[in-house]
Amino acid sequence: ASIPFLQLSWSGLSTLYSRPVNLSSNPLRSFLSAVETGTLLRFAFIAEETEILRDTELDWLYSAGFDRWIGTVLDYQERYRALLDRVEGARPVSHALPMEDIARLDYDNGVSVYVNRGSSWRKVDGLLVPPQDFAVLDRGGDAP
Repeated sequence: ASIPFLQLSWSGLSTLYSRPVNLSSNPLRSFLSAVETGTLLRFAFIAEETEILRDTELDWLYSAGFDRWIGTVLDYQERYRALLDRVEGARPVSHALPMEDIARLDYDNGVSVYVNRGSSWRKVDGLLVPPQDFAVLDRGGDAP
């Protein structure tokens, strides 16, 4: 993970969106990257059957069929919405890598988001972070 300089610099000045999560070679990694950088989720879909795209110049959109993504989209959106409810109106103020596979994004309202890109549970700042997932710590207005 790298420091999200652009996201920290532009926060509050412009709305930043992720690359389409469903067009990524690793959608879960793209989802976690959006969480880590504070960017909003974006997806790209087509309404037609994607089979018509096979062996055409648009075959890169083959994975954009809505029907195959609805469950994942709803899951990601629900989880991200819960996070946004906790940081709405707050600005990201710092990004840290407190340990291997763990990134932390701190907001000015005292909320910290920990992203675990590893394959095992990690304990950081007293918080257990599941593998390939994220967890939120609310310090009640006290930024770390």
